[in-house]
Amino acid sequence: GRLLNTMGEYDKAHASFLRITELDPLNAYGFHGMGVSALRTERYEDALSYFLDAVERIYYYPFAHFHLGETFALMNEYESAIQAFHVVETTAPQMQKTYRWLMDLYEIIGNKDMAERYRKVVKKYELGEKVVITGLPGNLLEEVLQAIEEQGIKIGGNPKDVLGDSISVLDKNWFAELAENVVYVPLKALASIPPHYSLRIIFVNEDPEMVMKNLMAKVRPGAEVYNAEFLESVLYSERRVKTWLSQQPDLDLVYVNRLEDINSQLVKQYLAKI
Repeated sequence: GRLLNTMGEYDKAHASFLRITELDPLNAYGFHGMGVSALRTERYEDALSYFLDAVERIYYYPFAHFHLGETFALMNEYESAIQAFHVVETTAPQMQKTYRWLMDLYEIIGNKDMAERYRKVVKKYELGEKVVITGLPGNLLEEVLQAIEEQGIKIGGNPKDVLGDSISVLDKNWFAELAENVVYVPLKALASIPPHYSLRIIFVNEDPEMVMKNLMAKVRPGAEVYNAEFLESVLYSERRVKTWLSQQPDLDLVYVNRLEDINSQLVKQYLAKI
């Protein structure tokens, strides 16, 4: 089940963990696994229920508390999220992402003293922080990049390179040469970002078939059909990247599913740090 979650096979993962909890109703790991499946598919109410079931069975379970905090934050339940992350801080102080969440959440609720306290903790660990904007190369990604630039924020990289053809990932300095703190990275290059960066990912979600039609229309104006192999390559890139994202210990991730999402408190907090 855990491998299926990592691979982005969330329905299969849920079925696997559900079977575990049916065989052993006290198995906290099964409920946590179902919670991760629900969280990654943005079913936050279900995720919340599963994570609460997990910590009810094993209270000192830092990963369950971490994901509980993440879920509360995405539901705009900031005080509850803070409580969950404080449990993680106490039981697993080595989980560095916890401190960035606490820094952001205290900033959101207006507690400047606590936000500054955790900012100092975060600075101890960081080797370099960047906000990375990425996603499927459709109209929504273009609109998000434009809207952020209209806020006066300079975006590094080449937003016109929707397929990542201008990036040579064999050049070990390709990411370091992006001087800006907010950068656009094409989807296929995302997993080639060197380690040791502290990353905040703004991932723009859009229906893959609509993205494909938009791309083909740019190549052939008026086209109503698209290349199935090209679509599969785009979908493969998305699956590969989401697997990579799930394996990274030092990044934070927020999804943008519609243009107005860039005005959410979490996205604003990401961009406020530049």
